[in-house]
Amino acid sequence: MKSEKLHKLQRLNVVYFSICFGGLAMFFAFTIIPDMRALYDMHTEVDALNKRIEQQKIFFPAYQTYLREISHRKTFHLPLPQAGTLRREQISTITKLFENLVSKSGLVLIRVTPDYGSISQGSDSIAVKLIAEGDYFYLRQLLLELGNISYIRNLQTLRVQAIPNGTRSTLVFWIALDKTGQGS
Repeated sequence: MKSEKLHKLQRLNVVYFSICFGGLAMFFAFTIIPDMRALYDMHTEVDALNKRIEQQKIFFPAYQTYLREISHRKTFHLPLPQAGTLRREQISTITKLFENLVSKSGLVLIRVTPDYGSISQGSDSIAVKLIAEGDYFYLRQLLLELGNISYIRNLQTLRVQAIPNGTRSTLVFWIALDKTGQGS
């Protein structure tokens, strides 16, 4: 009988031990492991932030130098030519002038057409239509060259159209004419 009680007690001990061990395992699985994972994630974040701080320490002197350069840099303004006029007799030469400007800028001239209909007796300007093709970035150089001509009064139209081998640029601008015939 004693051995039967002892055997029953041992079985109960095993059951109790199993229940306690299961409870401890669940406690560990639901509380300790997630905390360990969160701690590992935070440690990884701290390491990444430390690396970023080190990179910023390395690049900060270059950043300060760049800021100093920017603050001391003067803005570039295009020089404006003094306003001038073109003599009426020279209207026929503007085609050749614009051919040279377009080829100098790297574009291909398609057409330069002075609009003789825009001139009337006593008119002080003439419209000129220029069409050129080529790389879009060469258009900037052409515009800079046109800006250096003293008798171009204003740019009325600038149309840039994509074509298979680059762009087609159409410009319409007005040239100031001398009323007295002397020009400048």
